[in-house]
Amino acid sequence: MKLLNFEIDKNLVFNNQAELADTIRVLFYKQNPLLFDKLAYDNDLAFLEPTLFYFFLAESKNLTTSTLEQSVFGYIEPSLRPKEFEARSDQFGFINLPNIGYLHSEPSQQVKIVWDFNSKELRIKDQISKLTTDSFINGTSIRLCKHHSFLISQLSLDGEMVRFNESADHTLTRHLNHIENAFVMMKKISPEFTELLINTVREISIMSSPNIYSMAAISYHGTAFINTEGLAHDEVFFIDDLAHQCGHVVFNALTLQTTEYLKVPKETFLREFISEKREGRTIYGAFHGLFTYTTILFFLDKALSGFQFDVKQRHEIIGRIGFYTKKFGSDLKSLDNDQIFTSEGLKFIKKFKDGYDYINDKYNDKLILMNFEGSPYVFSYDFFNQLNPISKFETI
Repeated sequence: MKLLNFEIDKNLVFNNQAELADTIRVLFYKQNPLLFDKLAYDNDLAFLEPTLFYFFLAESKNLTTSTLEQSVFGYIEPSLRPKEFEARSDQFGFINLPNIGYLHSEPSQQVKIVWDFNSKELRIKDQISKLTTDSFINGTSIRLCKHHSFLISQLSLDGEMVRFNESADHTLTRHLNHIENAFVMMKKISPEFTELLINTVREISIMSSPNIYSMAAISYHGTAFINTEGLAHDEVFFIDDLAHQCGHVVFNALTLQTTEYLKVPKETFLREFISEKREGRTIYGAFHGLFTYTTILFFLDKALSGFQFDVKQRHEIIGRIGFYTKKFGSDLKSLDNDQIFTSEGLKFIKKFKDGYDYINDKYNDKLILMNFEGSPYVFSYDFFNQLNPISKFETI
């Protein structure tokens, strides 16, 4: 499968996913062998549950996580499920029970959940609570989260905790149609890549926050976190950010064996190899960026030529293509370095560069007109439109 000029080895992705599942199996068995024995050993989906990565791989065990029972209850055969177990709610009271749904309690509480096999009833002990079943992107196994993960809610950014404008289910309701439409477009553009997403991305977590970027992390592997920032977005935004954040999940799996590609530890800061000493990214983080520029630009380019958009949307797509192409070119100059990458890593760099050249050449007549001076770190259409109004371009 090829995006621009980058060939994705699907078998390598699947093999590395299996290795990640095996890692969690070992950690799980050591932590709780009795609960482990209730799970089907060969069910990789259970051991690739994102909450388990946070439970076992979070940097600090002082952080609040979902309980083990809460994380895997939905993967246990009903007759083997524990009759009672502890679970934790998010700051809006949602108790996430992966592969089942949600119960609702008081915010940020630890409660006891009761399971009655005969009645098939799941409830909070001594409380009235109704189960809400999981939602998925139509026709896929990708969950649409109605809760805020403990990873995000416990992040500290420059000494400030992440703030949310509203609960996740409200944000999801507002943007559900746009997410669905964007995914349909992506599937039409590349059925093969979206099938890969379905096999690697377990859930999309939508949030509205004034102080965090969209993201993905190996410590919550399988989840793409998308922040709408309280703005009214349409399919253009979600094609971009789904390709971006889901791309991170795929690249984490693809490059699991980082020493195959990097000569230096992946935590090494890029600023050690370039003149810009304010650069805050790691080598591996910047390497990820080259892949996500590729996924974003591939889908935006194909969407622009393959679907009917209004003038404003086409203007936004062109702006996003220009924004990422500029970043892409800059990062390629910084990363094309045989002191950083092995021969295999440099093969990746060459393929990324070929993809960059294709997009840069195709849109050159518009790119040379664009002004991104003072642009924020993430693309802002309002900012772009102020410096680059539609009238600036002969055709959109």
